[in-house]
Amino acid sequence: MVKKLKTILPIILIIVIIVIGPFLFKKYWIDYRESYEEKKENINWKGVITLWDYPKLDTTTGSRYSWMNKKIKEFEKSHPGVYIEYKTIDSINGKATLRAAIKINAIPDIAPIGSDMFFLSSGLLEPLNEYISNNDWKDFIEGATSSCTYEDTIYGIPWAQMGYTLLLNKDMFSDKEVDLPENGFWTYEEFIECLKKLTFEGKRKGDSKTYGLLGYIGPGYYNIFGILMGKGASIINEDNGKYSFDSPEALEGLINLYELKNKYDVLHSGIEDLNLNTAFNLFLEGKGAVLLGESWMVPYLRNMGNKYGINFTVAHYPSYNEKYPLYINEKYCSYGIFKQENNAKKEICFELIKVLTDCESQEKLKDFGYFPVRKSCVHIYQNDKEMYTIQQGLEFAKNISCHKYWWEIDGILQYAILDVLMDRKSPEEALQDSKALANKYFNGKIAE
Repeated sequence: MVKKLKTILPIILIIVIIVIGPFLFKKYWIDYRESYEEKKENINWKGVITLWDYPKLDTTTGSRYSWMNKKIKEFEKSHPGVYIEYKTIDSINGKATLRAAIKINAIPDIAPIGSDMFFLSSGLLEPLNEYISNNDWKDFIEGATSSCTYEDTIYGIPWAQMGYTLLLNKDMFSDKEVDLPENGFWTYEEFIECLKKLTFEGKRKGDSKTYGLLGYIGPGYYNIFGILMGKGASIINEDNGKYSFDSPEALEGLINLYELKNKYDVLHSGIEDLNLNTAFNLFLEGKGAVLLGESWMVPYLRNMGNKYGINFTVAHYPSYNEKYPLYINEKYCSYGIFKQENNAKKEICFELIKVLTDCESQEKLKDFGYFPVRKSCVHIYQNDKEMYTIQQGLEFAKNISCHKYWWEIDGILQYAILDVLMDRKSPEEALQDSKALANKYFNGKIAE
């Protein structure tokens, strides 16, 4: 009997395991793959998202809309029932358009906010801290993250960096036997001497004058500020937040700019009438040897402007007393989400921003002439001498002030510069008058 039990019991145990084993296994089994996969929740929201953005010139195709249209098409395909209403805003008046839309409560869902403190501190934007992972946020360079953060709250996701540069017509330097600046660096004295040799009258009657230096002036443009701030001037003191563009360094920078036009006659005599397009066209036509320009002009000259046959290189702003060539710039571009009533829609808006700022989009910056803001993508210009030079120069550039009324202050400064260049005011008078006008934005009494 004992022998029989010893034989039967194992058989019964085996049968029990076979019958109930799968149920126990299923109950207690852990899928460890879940620890390594991102959990995606299905967001059941459908509708229209309004996206406003500046046009982006793809220098390989000439289109200003193809990249964004492609991104939108892909996003709509992967999010059935979601539609993106895309509107382009003018690169010059875009900020004014956004502000006007806020006043009449016609704001978009997503828009480019740059590093504009007006938007960051307004309470109009959605905080994004809970939507972006720490690892993803750490991939952005430090300056980019701080540019769209206010009081430890993230209000924007960076997309790109912008940069100014000096474009040099190499053939004109060669024709006039003028040496190019070594490794793109030159002192202010070397800069002046080069420009003198590169400024000349036409040989035939009726020929226009060719200038050593071209530039343009207007609110939001800072191509000439490398001359103004080269001595170490600042517009707003970073320590106390007060207006500071009335210092001896600021005065010297303004005098230097004045002398380039009115003493040495090397800066285009009609600079007050030039805008970005007209100044760039003069450079393309060979009417200027050096252009105070922007980084996007480099791929443009290679891809779309090659019909002009411009043999060019780039250089940094001239430096004083062997100091680094400083300038200011609205360096960082970022996207923000305006206040949403529906959380599911807000999450979809963030998904769209993620697509616009991912690594694949960073690689595309080469075609726009912009610079990456992700550490994992900073290498894209390693084998591009000109763009790499500009990228290295970004470390000398200060981002525009975080003051809430920066754009009003900027307008005051730009008109003060015009007054000096057009001989309507002395540099001293212009600085005093601009300070008096700007100070009202520092007394806390401006009406919203």
